[in-house]
Amino acid sequence: MNWTSATTPELCAAILDMAAADEEFEAAGAELFRRIGGEHELQSTEL
Repeated sequence: MNWTSATTPELCAAILDMAAADEEFEAAGAELFRRIGGEHELQSTEL
């Protein structure tokens, strides 16, 4: 699945799906983290 075009509920469903493959879980989690500002927080802690 193209996680960048997925809706937030689709990302959450993929994360909560116990049958999801590890790579799906990781990709969906990374995209959701990016959307909630995770990249910005990581950049600010690197300074």
